[in-house]
Amino acid sequence: MWKNQILDYYNKEPFWVDFLAEIDAKKTDFEKNISGLTCRGNPYGFTGMRPEVSKRLYGLVREFKPKTLVETGVCNGVSIAVILAVLARNEAGLFYSIDLPVLMISPDCIQEK
Repeated sequence: MWKNQILDYYNKEPFWVDFLAEIDAKKTDFEKNISGLTCRGNPYGFTGMRPEVSKRLYGLVREFKPKTLVETGVCNGVSIAVILAVLARNEAGLFYSIDLPVLMISPDCIQEK
């Protein structure tokens, strides 16, 4: 199948449609309850991953059914949720997620307990 047809095919699966609805509900809940800035001065956000990127990731992993996936840099975890959902749907695959710790933390971010 041509690549856009592959993505369109998988993105119509009821499983994916339900998964997107769940992600949207969690995003709405997050935006209602979480605010402020990170230690780096960035606003807290649900994800930097656009919905069309999530859809493309879902379709690609569904189509190619990789045995092993490695992600470096986990950010807010939406891509992890998508990949794990696809691996469960495929009923196969291993996923390794690696993130490095923040090496420089501003003294303003450290709070005494």
